Amino acid sequence: MTGLRAHGDLLVAAAFTVWAMVEIASGTVLGPTWQTVPTALITTGALAGRRRWPQVSALICAAGATIRTAIGLDMQGMALLTAVFLAAYTVGRQAPTRRAVLVVGLMVAMVWSVLWRVRDGGAYDWVFVLLWIGGPGLAGGALRHQVGRAAAMAGRAARAELDRDRHVQMALRRERVRIARELHDTVTHAVSVMVLHAGAVRSRLPAGTAVEQQALAETEATGRRAIAELRQLLELLRADGADVDGVEAASGAGLADLPRLVEQSRALGLVVDFRLTGSALGVDPMVGSSIYRIVQEALTNVRRHGHTEHAQVCVDVARDEVRLRVVDDGVGTDLTAPTDGFGLLGMRERIGVLGGQLEVDSTPGRGFTVSARLPVRTL
Repeated sequence: MTGLRAHGDLLVAAAFTVWAMVEIASGTVLGPTWQTVPTALITTGALAGRRRWPQVSALICAAGATIRTAIGLDMQGMALLTAVFLAAYTVGRQAPTRRAVLVVGLMVAMVWSVLWRVRDGGAYDWVFVLLWIGGPGLAGGALRHQVGRAAAMAGRAARAELDRDRHVQMALRRERVRIARELHDTVTHAVSVMVLHAGAVRSRLPAGTAVEQQALAETEATGRRAIAELRQLLELLRADGADVDGVEAASGAGLADLPRLVEQSRALGLVVDFRLTGSALGVDPMVGSSIYRIVQEALTNVRRHGHTEHAQVCVDVARDEVRLRVVDDGVGTDLTAPTDGFGLLGMRERIGVLGGQLEVDSTPGRGFTVSARLPVRTL
């Protein structure tokens, strides 16, 4: 990048030099050639290092203009005027603020110091020099400040995005630990019942059934190993950093506990219309627990963010699936806008584990709707 800049500045300096020589040859710039050419070369040649050594380049460029004025030549020709203009802008754009102000001030002072030699000079010339050199220096400094501010804001935004990603991953790990704990309790209970039944049947088998007794003994041993492996799996999740402070222990709550959950929300001031159709007896415990958690999260969001006192919860237990719908008439939200909440992430994680579907719909001013469909059985 530095090499490209150096080559670019050389081309700029060469272009300005050719421009100045053309003006001298065409008579646009008056004066003896032995005076106009060297001063033009000093002024335009200094641009070759304008971004690598901006302060030195600007002072040399201003020195060329100062020498020209000191020997009695007028500042004629757009090439020389523009070269000083560009040098002042570059030092304001590249140098730190204090150095830029100092260098631009020195440039103005250098030209002012010999301004009395300009024929017919007056107040206009002093103001012109100030605007000619100070204006682009100020513009370059303002642009540098704006670019630096934009870069700082971009850096803060990037760090905020990284922080949000970490929070999202933390929220997902927390939810996975909850799911793992609930799954551990549910499966462990089921396997324990199987082991107990196998042991009871084995103890009642008559003599001469060694093969059957051995098969049941192996079933008991396999069940006990499964329980131990489930515990190890849960410990692995914790060791992986997923078990963090604040993760709730599995409560075993399911569809049968939804009325109690609704009553708790009503006690907190939320008017909830609750409807449960179908029988919860055949529903997989993990499905029931997930439905409970989703309703719990949805009602919590209504109380915290919905700005309403009314919600509707409908749970329909069909033959093959459980359908859930939670609706409120609050302010709603823009689902495309970033948010600091992770409730939806937890819902999607649970639904995904069980092979269900989750739909969330909301528009500002029209409330929030959470719809879910889960299989009655997960095995």
